[in-house]
Amino acid sequence: KMASLVHMCLVYVCGNMNDILKMPIDLNCLNQELLSELSNMLTVDVLDELNDRKDKLVSRIYMRKLEELLLEEDKMITRCTYCGKLFALRNRRKMVCPKAKIYIDYHGNVIAEHVPMSKWDMNKFLLNLRARKMSWRDI
Repeated sequence: KMASLVHMCLVYVCGNMNDILKMPIDLNCLNQELLSELSNMLTVDVLDELNDRKDKLVSRIYMRKLEELLLEEDKMITRCTYCGKLFALRNRRKMVCPKAKIYIDYHGNVIAEHVPMSKWDMNKFLLNLRARKMSWRDI
């Protein structure tokens, strides 16, 4: 019964988010599980339309959305050894690296793929962006 009550409350919160954000309440009490559920219920378009002047909740939901997105193996982002650009591993075969070593495959196609940096750490990259005062929304 408690799970259905929590779900009903989250549906209400999602439907009335702007009004809730205007209220003088502390939303830091929401745990990661509730943030994850809110993140799944709200689209990025809806988040963009929210007016959270005091940043009570929206940036935490953006952060959670980013975490969930990057947890998926095929959506993992890395940096190219040759050109330094960021790319998703699943798009590696579709993208051309202008500075990669060129080779020809068995079908006669010219290939110049991005090669992931072995020591590049996405977490450090994200922390660096945050240190530059970039918001989770912008990231």
